[in-house]
Amino acid sequence: MFCPQAAGATVQTQDGSDLTFEADAENLAARRSLEGSGLDPDSTGVVVHVAEGDLAVSEALYWQCGWIDEYLNAADAGNATRMDSAEVQLGTFPTLNAITTYAPEFAEMHSYIVVPMIDGDLDIGRRWLDKNCQAYTNR
Repeated sequence: MFCPQAAGATVQTQDGSDLTFEADAENLAARRSLEGSGLDPDSTGVVVHVAEGDLAVSEALYWQCGWIDEYLNAADAGNATRMDSAEVQLGTFPTLNAITTYAPEFAEMHSYIVVPMIDGDLDIGRRWLDKNCQAYTNR
């Protein structure tokens, strides 16, 4: 679902399931896509084909990464108010339209990542961020 070519990129055009990104020269995923396609490796335009709903789900996952990161940062700072705010937001993830419509299996993540994190297992949230959200956070 996540499109690593999009990290730090600017969408130039969108037509149905095709996106053209202007990717930064430092975007290694974009570079690999260009090299694998036989296109000019010095180009920064990358065309990516996506299935219906993939962009919405990717945005929802970005949103979830941001709120998990916020929860962990608040916990590290000992700020219960910020933790509570992040918890409220994270509680809505399983009901987001993108998730219920296109990726209901991702709602299960809430029960085995977010709930244990909120119950005190901050390491599970950190591990998940490190594995899945590096393009979205400063971790």
